[in-house]
Amino acid sequence: VNDEPEMSNLKAGVFKRDGKGMWGTDDTIEIFIKPKEKSKDYYQIMINSAGTVWDARYVVDKQGKMKSDVNWNANVEVKVKKGKDKWIMEVKIPLADLGIPNLRGTSFRANFNRVRPGPERRWPSKKTELSAWSPTYVPSSHTLDRFGTIVFK
Repeated sequence: VNDEPEMSNLKAGVFKRDGKGMWGTDDTIEIFIKPKEKSKDYYQIMINSAGTVWDARYVVDKQGKMKSDVNWNANVEVKVKKGKDKWIMEVKIPLADLGIPNLRGTSFRANFNRVRPGPERRWPSKKTELSAWSPTYVPSSHTLDRFGTIVFK
């Protein structure tokens, strides 16, 4: 649930899967999932207020450099509902797409972020609001050691 006192300013300008220009210009939710504690590989799924998905897998190559694979696509299902003073997003991500065989008795690192662009709709902007389930305390949401841990019993 995203409280939004200015629903008339809610922005979604990207309507094509993996389309460019969503980050910093559209109202979005970002989901980061790092399924293996000892690996640096992780996934990012960004969804704007129109329900458009941009996703990528980040992997460490043989030279030790982080590379993004924007051709990777999760079989994500998204529903967005807009109200008078909020918008609600429901997301279903198949575990197999993330290399997670079963949740029972597992844990993984994750983060959930909201990007609420400023009125000029560009990045970077001092008026852009960034919020996170597990704050990174730096301008990058890709700060793996600041992700929270989700535990399934």
